[in-house]
Amino acid sequence: MDKGMKAPAPSNDPTAIAAVKQVSWDMGDAMVAGDVQKLDQIHADDWAQIASSGEVDTKEELFRDFKSFHDKLEWFALGPIDVQVFGNVAVAHGSVSESRSRDGKW
Repeated sequence: MDKGMKAPAPSNDPTAIAAVKQVSWDMGDAMVAGDVQKLDQIHADDWAQIASSGEVDTKEELFRDFKSFHDKLEWFALGPIDVQVFGNVAVAHGSVSESRSRDGKW
C-alpha cells in the first residue's frame, strides 16, 4: 500500500453485511441446483479455494466438476457468518455443513 494511503476503516453497515451473507446462501442454493450461470455471476474469474486437504481448486475446476455432475452438493446448512467490511472489500468467516456426492456415490 502506498505510504500516503490509509486503509479503510471497518464498516458496520447492516445492508452491506446482509448482502455478503446473502451471497453465501445464493452460492449454496446455486450449487445444490447445479446452476452454473448463477455460480459464474458469484465467482470472480480468478477465484480459488483451499480445500481441507490443502489442495487448491480454481473456478475452472469447480465448474468442470459441476458441469460433469462429478461433484454434486446435495444439501447444505450455514452456521453463523461473521462479516467485516472495509471500503469495497468484505471478509466473511463462517462454517458450513454439507453433504456431497461424487460420481453418484455419497
